[in-house]
Amino acid sequence: NTAGGHVVFGQGATTVQVAGWGGGVLFDFVSGAGGASDIIKGFRAGTDRLQLLGGVGVQSKNVAGGGVNLVLTDNTHVTLTGLTSTAHLFG
Repeated sequence: NTAGGHVVFGQGATTVQVAGWGGGVLFDFVSGAGGASDIIKGFRAGTDRLQLLGGVGVQSKNVAGGGVNLVLTDNTHVTLTGLTSTAHLFG
């Protein structure tokens, strides 16, 4: 679901390309709607941001394979391609 720079991830695996979106994009991950593997291409740390809702949190995070890899507490796997740091993802 995308509307006006806002993406809400659900239960299926999703890939999003952020090119050409202009202003910042808010990416929501909601507890109980996860468990898939999602990819965000072109995430702009400090401009775009991740938001965790409903009690979901970050279980682990690392930088490897050309991006940032997150595992959320509901077993959702999120890859942010092209990033070299876990700084400025949330905000």
